Amino acid sequence: MLSIRDIYDSPKNFQAILLWFILLPFWYVDIYLFSPWIINQNDYLLKISICFICNLFSVCLLLFCVLCSFSSRKIKTTLNEMSGVTIIILSCWSAILSIACFLWSILSNKIITFYGFIGIYFLPLIFTFLFYFFKNNNYKKHIEIET
Repeated sequence: MLSIRDIYDSPKNFQAILLWFILLPFWYVDIYLFSPWIINQNDYLLKISICFICNLFSVCLLLFCVLCSFSSRKIKTTLNEMSGVTIIILSCWSAILSIACFLWSILSNKIITFYGFIGIYFLPLIFTFLFYFFKNNNYKKHIEIET
Protein backbone atom coordinates (compact mmCIF):
# COMPACT_ATOMS: atom_id res chain seq x y z
CA MET A 1 0.00 0.00 0.00
CA LEU A 2 1.25 3.45 -0.86
CA SER A 3 1.46 5.94 1.98
CA ILE A 4 1.86 9.69 1.87
CA ARG A 5 5.38 9.32 3.23
CA ASP A 6 6.30 7.02 0.31
CA ILE A 7 4.98 9.55 -2.16
CA TYR A 8 6.86 12.36 -0.42
CA ASP A 9 10.12 10.39 -0.49
CA SER A 10 9.71 9.31 -4.12
CA PRO A 11 11.52 11.06 -6.99
CA LYS A 12 10.10 14.39 -8.10
CA ASN A 13 9.21 13.12 -11.59
CA PHE A 14 7.13 10.33 -10.08
CA GLN A 15 5.34 12.89 -7.89
CA ALA A 16 4.59 14.94 -11.00
CA ILE A 17 3.06 11.94 -12.75
CA LEU A 18 0.95 11.14 -9.67
CA LEU A 19 -0.37 14.70 -9.74
CA TRP A 20 -1.88 14.01 -13.15
CA PHE A 21 -4.27 11.47 -11.62
CA ILE A 22 -6.04 14.23 -9.67
CA LEU A 23 -8.06 15.03 -12.80
CA LEU A 24 -9.54 11.53 -13.19
CA PRO A 25 -12.54 12.17 -10.88
CA PHE A 26 -13.36 15.32 -12.87
CA TRP A 27 -13.65 13.22 -16.03
CA TYR A 28 -15.80 10.63 -14.26
CA VAL A 29 -18.20 13.35 -13.11
CA ASP A 30 -18.33 14.76 -16.64
CA ILE A 31 -19.18 11.34 -18.03
CA TYR A 32 -21.91 11.04 -15.39
CA LEU A 33 -23.37 14.47 -16.21
CA PHE A 34 -23.25 14.35 -20.00
CA SER A 35 -23.39 10.66 -20.87
CA PRO A 36 -25.16 8.69 -18.13
CA TRP A 37 -25.64 5.65 -20.38
CA ILE A 38 -21.90 4.96 -20.06
CA ILE A 39 -22.18 5.06 -16.26
CA ASN A 40 -25.16 2.68 -16.29
CA GLN A 41 -23.11 0.01 -18.06
CA ASN A 42 -21.07 -2.38 -15.97
CA ASP A 43 -18.00 -1.94 -18.15
CA TYR A 44 -15.47 -0.43 -15.75
CA LEU A 45 -12.66 -0.73 -18.26
CA LEU A 46 -14.53 1.59 -20.64
CA LYS A 47 -15.04 4.22 -17.93
CA ILE A 48 -11.45 4.08 -16.75
CA SER A 49 -10.03 4.18 -20.26
CA ILE A 50 -12.15 7.18 -21.30
CA CYS A 51 -11.11 9.05 -18.16
CA PHE A 52 -7.44 8.10 -18.54
CA ILE A 53 -7.18 8.97 -22.26
CA CYS A 54 -8.94 12.32 -21.89
CA ASN A 55 -6.78 13.10 -18.87
CA LEU A 56 -3.53 12.12 -20.56
CA PHE A 57 -4.32 14.04 -23.74
CA SER A 58 -5.32 17.23 -21.92
CA VAL A 59 -2.34 17.13 -19.56
CA CYS A 60 0.12 16.55 -22.41
CA LEU A 61 -1.34 19.40 -24.48
CA LEU A 62 -1.24 21.91 -21.67
CA LEU A 63 2.09 20.68 -20.32
CA PHE A 64 3.63 21.37 -23.73
CA CYS A 65 2.14 24.89 -23.68
CA VAL A 66 3.41 25.58 -20.17
CA LEU A 67 6.84 24.22 -21.13
CA CYS A 68 6.97 26.49 -24.17
CA SER A 69 5.81 29.47 -22.14
CA PHE A 70 8.45 28.90 -19.48
CA SER A 71 11.22 28.24 -22.00
CA SER A 72 10.40 31.36 -24.05
CA ARG A 73 10.78 33.44 -20.90
CA LYS A 74 13.95 31.52 -19.99
CA ILE A 75 12.55 30.49 -16.61
CA LYS A 76 14.21 27.40 -15.16
CA THR A 77 11.67 25.02 -13.75
CA THR A 78 11.12 21.36 -13.00
CA LEU A 79 8.54 18.91 -14.27
CA ASN A 80 6.97 18.87 -10.81
CA GLU A 81 6.35 22.64 -10.86
CA MET A 82 5.02 22.55 -14.43
CA SER A 83 2.71 19.68 -13.56
CA GLY A 84 1.36 21.62 -10.60
CA VAL A 85 0.55 24.62 -12.81
CA THR A 86 -1.01 22.34 -15.43
CA ILE A 87 -3.20 20.52 -12.91
CA ILE A 88 -4.43 23.77 -11.35
CA ILE A 89 -5.35 25.22 -14.75
CA LEU A 90 -7.05 22.05 -15.97
CA SER A 91 -8.95 21.51 -12.71
CA CYS A 92 -10.35 25.03 -12.80
CA TRP A 93 -11.16 24.77 -16.53
CA SER A 94 -12.90 21.43 -16.10
CA ALA A 95 -14.94 22.56 -13.10
CA ILE A 96 -16.03 25.85 -14.67
CA LEU A 97 -16.88 24.22 -17.98
CA SER A 98 -18.79 21.36 -16.34
CA ILE A 99 -20.93 23.77 -14.32
CA ALA A 100 -21.50 26.06 -17.31
CA CYS A 101 -22.48 23.24 -19.67
CA PHE A 102 -24.74 21.62 -17.09
CA LEU A 103 -26.50 24.91 -16.34
CA TRP A 104 -26.81 25.60 -20.08
CA SER A 105 -28.48 22.24 -20.63
CA ILE A 106 -30.91 22.85 -17.75
CA LEU A 107 -31.79 26.45 -18.62
CA SER A 108 -32.10 26.05 -22.38
CA ASN A 109 -33.57 22.52 -22.42
CA LYS A 110 -30.90 21.53 -24.95
CA ILE A 111 -28.87 18.44 -24.22
CA ILE A 112 -25.09 18.67 -24.34
CA THR A 113 -23.62 15.24 -24.89
CA PHE A 114 -20.27 14.06 -23.62
CA TYR A 115 -18.83 14.33 -27.13
CA GLY A 116 -19.93 17.95 -27.34
CA PHE A 117 -18.39 18.59 -23.93
CA ILE A 118 -15.10 17.06 -25.09
CA GLY A 119 -15.15 19.30 -28.16
CA ILE A 120 -15.75 22.40 -26.07
CA TYR A 121 -13.12 21.28 -23.54
CA PHE A 122 -10.33 20.54 -26.00
CA LEU A 123 -10.89 23.34 -28.51
CA PRO A 124 -9.05 26.07 -26.50
CA LEU A 125 -6.34 23.58 -25.53
CA ILE A 126 -5.70 22.62 -29.15
CA PHE A 127 -5.61 26.25 -30.27
CA THR A 128 -3.18 27.08 -27.46
CA PHE A 129 -1.05 24.09 -28.43
CA LEU A 130 -0.99 25.14 -32.10
CA PHE A 131 -0.15 28.72 -31.14
CA TYR A 132 2.86 27.68 -29.09
CA PHE A 133 3.88 25.01 -31.59
CA PHE A 134 4.02 27.42 -34.52
CA LYS A 135 5.42 30.25 -32.41
CA ASN A 136 8.34 28.24 -31.05
CA ASN A 137 9.11 26.18 -34.14
CA ASN A 138 10.19 28.17 -37.11
CA TYR A 139 7.89 26.29 -39.41
CA LYS A 140 8.76 28.64 -42.27
CA LYS A 141 12.19 27.00 -42.42
CA HIS A 142 10.60 23.67 -43.27
CA ILE A 143 8.46 25.03 -46.10
CA GLU A 144 10.21 24.91 -49.40
CA ILE A 145 9.07 27.52 -51.86
CA GLU A 146 9.30 26.42 -55.44
CA THR A 147 9.67 29.03 -58.13
